[in-house]
Amino acid sequence: MLLLLIHQDVRFFKVRAERFPKHALKLNVKEVPTFIIFSNGSESDRVNGANVAELTVKLHKKVSYTIKPVTVNLTSCNAVLY
Repeated sequence: MLLLLIHQDVRFFKVRAERFPKHALKLNVKEVPTFIIFSNGSESDRVNGANVAELTVKLHKKVSYTIKPVTVNLTSCNAVLY
């Protein structure tokens, strides 16, 4: 969820590999979750497993943007993300 807020210029899609096995096979998905980063229509990187730190690092390398503070209301408290 936080990656969606930080990387607002990136589109995230969820594909249920178990419901679409042909797509999972075509994309070589061997673990769930698998995050595939595409650039100009081709795969440029991937993260296998729920490794948020690795995914964050790879997104930071692939996406050029200016970091802007984002205020998020997390239930009853406010947090500022950088």
